[in-house]
Amino acid sequence: MSQDGEAHVQAVSLSLTEHYAPHWGTWEGLRELCQNFYDGLLEDDGGYLEFKLAKDATSCDQRKMDTEYIAYADGVERGRLSYDVRTGCLSMINHKISLLRKVLLLGYSKKANRKEAVGQFGEGLKVGALALLRSGLALTMTTSEDHWRFSLEHDAIFDERVLTVIVSKRQKTDSQDVTVKHPILPDDTLTIVEGIGHGDWKLLVDRLLFLSPPVNFVSTPQGRLLLDDVHAGKMFVKVNFPIALFATS
Repeated sequence: MSQDGEAHVQAVSLSLTEHYAPHWGTWEGLRELCQNFYDGLLEDDGGYLEFKLAKDATSCDQRKMDTEYIAYADGVERGRLSYDVRTGCLSMINHKISLLRKVLLLGYSKKANRKEAVGQFGEGLKVGALALLRSGLALTMTTSEDHWRFSLEHDAIFDERVLTVIVSKRQKTDSQDVTVKHPILPDDTLTIVEGIGHGDWKLLVDRLLFLSPPVNFVSTPQGRLLLDDVHAGKMFVKVNFPIALFATS
């Protein structure tokens, strides 16, 4: 079918029931999307990643202004992650990252042979999207070829509501998303999550250690021992980076 008589729109059913992984909520969904963003920054294999706040600020808890992090490797910008406290919109831009529709397949992953990447089983995006939709958030992605809007739709074949992606062709002239302040280049991938409360954003920043690096730690051949009191009693996953990625109670 068509939308406004112009762009062709296709509904792609992913055959993932809305009740799958019922214990997953907003945190788990955001964790998976942010991890995909981070792994995308590693694709060029060039240099150590460094995240910097785009604004002069001393705290991540900025209640009266937007927060934006820029990822650099060898001085070259690789991507941006930003949160608008007024709209509750989280946007993540990966520069020079192209995604094909096959990444929507459960089990397909471009990261299966990359030991640096955390996600390797091709399920994080799909299950994370499902968790976010169940929590009342909205998720869209702009790839080099398409616009994807994730939704829960009734599938007549299974007579169940399933995770569905509404796909429309991206126009090559598209250079700016209305929810993002920076131009989106044709070979960039943009992920947008809408409806995130400030409490969920603060929790996300506190748990993503590439955004909130530990102050006190001991380096070991297997990773880093984190000594800050705020990290006590928490479990860290995939600690084979210079800094661990996730902290979860």
